[in-house]
Amino acid sequence: MIADLHNHYLRAGEVDAMVEAAARAGVAEVAITEHVFHLTEAREASTYLRTRFVPEGTPLPHAEYVAAVAAAAARASIPVRVGVELDVRPEDEELAATTARLRTELGAIWDVVIGSVHVIDEDRDIHLLDDARLPDAIWADYVGRLRHLVASGLYDVVSHPVRLGTSLPGVPATVPALLDDLARDAARHDCPLEINGTDHRRRPDLVRLLVISCARYKAPVALGSDAHRPGRAGCVVDTLPLLRELRVGSAANFVRRVRADLPL
Repeated sequence: MIADLHNHYLRAGEVDAMVEAAARAGVAEVAITEHVFHLTEAREASTYLRTRFVPEGTPLPHAEYVAAVAAAAARASIPVRVGVELDVRPEDEELAATTARLRTELGAIWDVVIGSVHVIDEDRDIHLLDDARLPDAIWADYVGRLRHLVASGLYDVVSHPVRLGTSLPGVPATVPALLDDLARDAARHDCPLEINGTDHRRRPDLVRLLVISCARYKAPVALGSDAHRPGRAGCVVDTLPLLRELRVGSAANFVRRVRADLPL
């Protein structure tokens, strides 16, 4: 049973096509977890979110977002959950305060909260790296930030742990050990790491290393396609052969922030 916990619809413009595509791909449950910088309340409260990230469509109020997902859920053939993907940047106190306030005021509505790192030291975008540092140092920075998320206890899932590899070619020799450290922390704090369908398409070698580390330390995992268009919804099902090969037997699902591990 597959719960796909990471999908976005603002670029596509409506939710139903995303949900229908996920169902056709074989997903049993799907969550829409829009980026926090697409919510007007977050953009108004945080200068960083308002100026740093370009929205993929017209930002919308949280209530409108939740209503759109609820309307799609009423029409869908599979359960549809609503959540949020929160950007985490510990050095930005205003951003931390904004996300804390959102969790307090709106968190009871969400099914799942994803924590993500999209920028590293000196505000470098992990998707558009122009960085003179050695790859080992960049990976250490990125994974260190992910470990901070895991240890915080604030997030249901820590997303795309190997996303850095989509802009950094190769696999530095230190990466397996860094992923081991991350998986060990995830096991200790019982925080699922995301096996990301989009990353699997782009960097299956790195996703394999991540799953090896998760299996080694018995770290919990969650599944997410990270789709931004209907054609990619449900793509996380492509990771199932790898998970089964490495004997990962379950993946997390969330309803109103309560976790259940579903057998794969």
